[in-house]
Amino acid sequence: MKESLKRWEEFYRKNRCLKDTYSQANIDYIRSFCKDLRNIFILDVGSGFGFTSLRLAKEGAKVVGLDFAKECIRTANNFFQKEGAKGDFVVADAQHLPFKDGVFDVAHSASCIDFCKIPYKCVEESTRVLSENGMLIANVPLLSLSTFAYFQFRGLIPDMPVLRSIANFIQIRLLKGKYAKHEKFFTEITLRKMFVTARLTNLKTMPYTVKYPIACFKNRFLKRCFRKLIRLKPFWPWLVITGEKSMRAQT
Repeated sequence: MKESLKRWEEFYRKNRCLKDTYSQANIDYIRSFCKDLRNIFILDVGSGFGFTSLRLAKEGAKVVGLDFAKECIRTANNFFQKEGAKGDFVVADAQHLPFKDGVFDVAHSASCIDFCKIPYKCVEESTRVLSENGMLIANVPLLSLSTFAYFQFRGLIPDMPVLRSIANFIQIRLLKGKYAKHEKFFTEITLRKMFVTARLTNLKTMPYTVKYPIACFKNRFLKRCFRKLIRLKPFWPWLVITGEKSMRAQT
């Protein structure tokens, strides 16, 4: 966690003007489950620079953004002030949320579960702070035919015992952490199990469709081919998973 935080703090210091690539897709998925965002209380877990939080705030949602990097939260606060938007930001660990039970209507996690040392703790904590019938919406990197090889060059670790040990040995011992981002990717079965264990119900999964940056190919034709390929289910690189908190399931 210390090494991961160090890397993210450095990343945020160097990339204050990072292009907003995914926030519109995040909003589209949130809106597909919450038609009217006005006055909905939303926790944006792993809010980064606050791009998604800002779009939520502009649609009338009451937003709290949370990230474990102080530099990130400082930038997000400045960003909100510049845009004249209302929202609150908190520096905290997603595995230990500093909120009471049953506070939020929606918890949104955009690539945060995969950076947690214990991913299930992030799901469990996000569920705890949801009100009755509240919803957790998360997008998470998925183990697939396209990602197992590609993600190795980005330092991601498969969250499966044997493969995790092999990947850690390659990334940390052999490559000396050159590509390591301390990020994991999962099978759909593993993700569903985490959500069920956290007692979330009415689970739904779907591909996270966005124009992915393809860094491994320079040729535009090859990039187009790869983007078409990853739209096929066996090659999905990213997944959206949602679950509802039912008080019946909690008792």
